Amino acid sequence: MEGTGMALTAGNGSGGTSPGAAQALARPAFSQTLLKYSHPIPLADCPPHLRKYVRPDLGVDSVKKLPEFDLRKEAHRTHPEDILHQLFPPMTWEEDGETWVQFLDCEAAGRMDVITLQEQLDLRCQQRNALKAGICAVREDLYQQCFDEVIRQSTMTCAERGVLLARIRDELQMSIEAYKTMFEAACQLSMRQSLLLQSKLALIPQLRQMDEETAMAERQVNELRAKHEAIEKREVERRQADEMKHREEVNFLKKANLQLTNEIKRYMS
Repeated sequence: MEGTGMALTAGNGSGGTSPGAAQALARPAFSQTLLKYSHPIPLADCPPHLRKYVRPDLGVDSVKKLPEFDLRKEAHRTHPEDILHQLFPPMTWEEDGETWVQFLDCEAAGRMDVITLQEQLDLRCQQRNALKAGICAVREDLYQQCFDEVIRQSTMTCAERGVLLARIRDELQMSIEAYKTMFEAACQLSMRQSLLLQSKLALIPQLRQMDEETAMAERQVNELRAKHEAIEKREVERRQADEMKHREEVNFLKKANLQLTNEIKRYMS
C-alpha cells in the first residue's frame, strides 16, 4: 500500500514535519503492519480535537482493546473518525527527547484499497513464510492485521458496522485464547499422564520381583504350616499314647493295691 503509512515516513501534512525528520522516524515495527497509518507528527503539533485520543501509556507494540461502546449512545456522532480513534488509539513513543504520535489514516477506502490489501496480505504471508494450513502464529498475526484494516475501512464507511466488527474480532480473540488455554491444559494433562505411565512402566520389573518374592514367601509359609500340622499331629498322638499308658499303669496299681489290701485283711482276720 503505497502512501498508506506501512513504510512510515512522515510528510509535510498537518504535523508540519520535515522530510529529513520523517525519514529518521521510520520504524521497523510499523513497517510490518497491514493497518493503514497516517504520517507521524510531534505531540506538540497534534490538533486540539485529536489530542483527547492520545494515550501515552500505549506504546508502539501495545495491544489494542475495544472500549465499551453502546451503539445507541454513539449514534449521535457525526464523524466516524471519533469512533475510529477510540477503536484504535494513536500510538506514541519518545525519540530524541520529543514525543511523537501517529493516528490511523481516516481516508475512506475504495475497491482498489481492498485489492491492494489482499495483495499485500499474500505478499507478507509469502515473505514471512507463513504456513498455508495448520497452526501458524505468523499467519494468525497477518490475518489479524488484515482484519484490523478491514475494520478501519468499514468504520470510515459505517461507524456502527466498524464497532460491531471490532466486537466480533475481540470475541474471536477471546475464544482463541480460551482454546489455547484448553489446549495447553490438555497438553499438560497428557504430559502428566505420560510421565505417570512411564513411572508405572519403570515399576513393572520391581512389581514382578515382588510378586516372585511373595510367591516364594507363600510357599515357605505353606511348607512351615504343613510341618506345624505334622508336628502338632504327632504331639497329639504321643500325648494320647502317654495318657493311655498312664491310665493302664494307674489301673494296674489300683488292682495291685486292691489285692494287697484284701490279703492284709485276710491275714488280719
